Amino acid sequence: GVDPQRIIAHSEAPIRPTGEFVLCWMETSLRSENNQALDLAKSLSAALNIPLVLLTVINLGRMQGTSLRHIYFALEGMADLQSELAETSGITMALRIEPANAALGLSI
Repeated sequence: GVDPQRIIAHSEAPIRPTGEFVLCWMETSLRSENNQALDLAKSLSAALNIPLVLLTVINLGRMQGTSLRHIYFALEGMADLQSELAETSGITMALRIEPANAALGLSI
């Protein structure tokens, strides 16, 4: 189960049981096991009987000076996680690159 002390509400708005999906925003701990945020999102998704969408963010602004190989490694890890979650849990995963125009200069 999820340790209640690890849950931080970022909004006082109630959960909408009529929503289209549960969104799990993940910037770190990109793994499918031993991940309490993902476990909580899976539980909410199941309880509400709506799909779970996992949003991962790679912030290139914070990665200035990082080698392209490191960025490629991070993207490979995200692709592996996406495949695993789609196959085992039917979870949709989306990727956001910040800042949006930063990806234009990459040639990986």
